[in-house]
This record gives sequence, structure tokens and C-alpha cells, in this order.
Amino acid sequence: MKRLLISLVCGLILASGCATLSNTAALTVDGESLSVKDLNALAASALIKQISASSESPLPSTLAGSLDGSAPRWVAGLYIQTATLKRILTNLGTEVTPEDRSAADESLSGILAGSAQSAPLPQPTSAAKKLLLNYLAAQTAVDRALKDEVPGPSVSDIEAYYADHAEEFAEFICFEGLQVLSEELIATVVASRAAGNSFDDIGNELNAGGEQQAGPLTQDPCVPAAQVTTDNPVGLALALGPLETDTPVSFSDPDRGAFYGVLRVSKRGALTLDDQQVVAQISTALQTEAEQDLAVQAEKLSAEARATIRVELDPRYGTWDPDSPTGIVAPTKPRPERPETTLDPVTVPPQG
Repeated sequence: MKRLLISLVCGLILASGCATLSNTAALTVDGESLSVKDLNALAASALIKQISASSESPLPSTLAGSLDGSAPRWVAGLYIQTATLKRILTNLGTEVTPEDRSAADESLSGILAGSAQSAPLPQPTSAAKKLLLNYLAAQTAVDRALKDEVPGPSVSDIEAYYADHAEEFAEFICFEGLQVLSEELIATVVASRAAGNSFDDIGNELNAGGEQQAGPLTQDPCVPAAQVTTDNPVGLALALGPLETDTPVSFSDPDRGAFYGVLRVSKRGALTLDDQQVVAQISTALQTEAEQDLAVQAEKLSAEARATIRVELDPRYGTWDPDSPTGIVAPTKPRPERPETTLDPVTVPPQG
């Protein structure tokens, strides 16, 4: 009876110790904790295991392939990155909105569904889904907040860019036209043009039967004159042919193949802001510059946030390093001690 009582007491002590251990915080960020039990449960989910082991994470995160495939460290890393994003939002004076959460939910559904190149991912547990949604919603909110601070290019921005890059628009050839399968179809195009039909309408009519008999000459209405060579009839018509006139062109060459079509050159010379292609091209260039500036600003905000958040991490999962892209440096494994080597005594043969 006494032995049974001792066993029960020891069992209670051990159970209490295990419960205390499982409820110990594995990670605390700005006062919010993730227990060892919850972290291990997240790391054990099939979805987290697969994502953390992949070198190409489907998430817009810096954790892909960088934590030695350790699911627990990956969970801790994502938890810290989410807290970092929330600190950025606080510094920007905003927060995650219902619209951000809705967008994050839609994004997660797309990630889980996979793509043509990848199979669907395992369905997440409720805890794993919450972890991923919190991260995606915070990332969506930061992206939104940064874009809100950078308006689209204004008219004055476009005019200034054009003035600074005028040489890029100095020599162009603007044209339209239709390429057809045979020389006989050229006459059809010419007759239809004389009746007042556009090249697009003529192409649609020729292709209505399902057979591709016609197609546009180019996707760009204007091309740099330097790109046009005059060693073929098409180049000659573009560079030297009449303006605002439909010009039938056909040739067959054993080396360059055959061409049949009708083209119309509308302009040669400098493009201006009256040309929609110029406005679109400048807007794209300004948008690219703005996105590059946003990337620099985002990294600066992220560095500031990482430097100010308070992180306490169980050393079993690594060390918090605000200068690391992942935020976590894996624990170093102790070097195994080298066994002492004992040399066998050497017998020296007697001399003489």
C-alpha cells in the first residue's frame, strides 16, 4: 500500500511537471506568447511540415529553405515575422482591416489549391490556418498601407519624365496592318479597306470560320526606327513608303520565308505625349520606380520594427537576431569530443 501511494505521488509529480513544461512559453513577442505545446502542435501539422521543408515557400516570406527544414523554427520565425509586420502597421498608424483579412483568406485558399505546376497542399488544422492567416493579413495590410502612401503618376510626373528622356522617343515609326496567309487574300483586305472596314474587323471576319487566316503585324503601334531594316519589302514600306496610305506587301524568300499583307504607316519621327503608347510607357516606368522605392522603404520599416520588438525565444529553437533575414539563428550543435588516441609502444631492435 505504501509503495502504491509513493507511485501515485510520483506519477502526479511527473504529470504536473509535463503539464508545466508544455505550457511554458517557447516564444514571447511583445508580450504575446506561444507555448511549447502549441508550437509543437503547429510544427506537427502536415501543411507546416511540407511548407517548412520546401526551398520555395508558397508564402511571401523570407523563411523558405532558410531554417534547415526545421518546422518548429519555421513556426517561430513566421510568428516573429507576423509581429514585425504588426509593429510596422503601428508605426504607420494603421492596422489590419476586415478587407485585409478577406484578401488573406482568398490568398490562402489559392495557396492551398496549388497550381498547374504543383499539387494541392494538405488542409491546415485550425491553429495552422490561424497562424497563416494572421501572417498573410498583416502582410496584405502593410502592402496596402505602403501603396496608399504613393499615389499614381500625375500629369506633371509624366511630363517631367518625358522631358528628361526625350531622346528615347526621338525616332519612331507608327503603323498598323494585317498579315494574311496568301497573296490572294491581299486583294480581299484591300477591297474591304476600300469599303471602310478596319484592319481588326477584317481580321475577325477572315478568322470567323475557325481557320487562322490573318493576324496583326505587331502588338506595338509604334517601334523604334533603328529596329526597322530595309533589306526586305516590309522594312522598305515602313521606312520609306507613303504615309496614311494602305500599302500591299508580298514577298517569298527561301531564307526568310514568305510574307503577305497590307500595312499603313501613320507617322515617322518623334513621339509626343499625344501618343497613348508614350503615356503608357512612361506610366509603366514611373510605376516601376515607385515599386522599387516601396521595396527600399519596406525594408527600412522592417529593420526599424525588428530593432524595437521584444523577443524571448527558448534557446532550443534558436537565437533571436534582428539582423537576420529570418529573425532566427539556428542553435549551434556542440562539436563531438575527439577520442584520445593511444599510440602502441614502438619496439626498437637492439643495435649491433
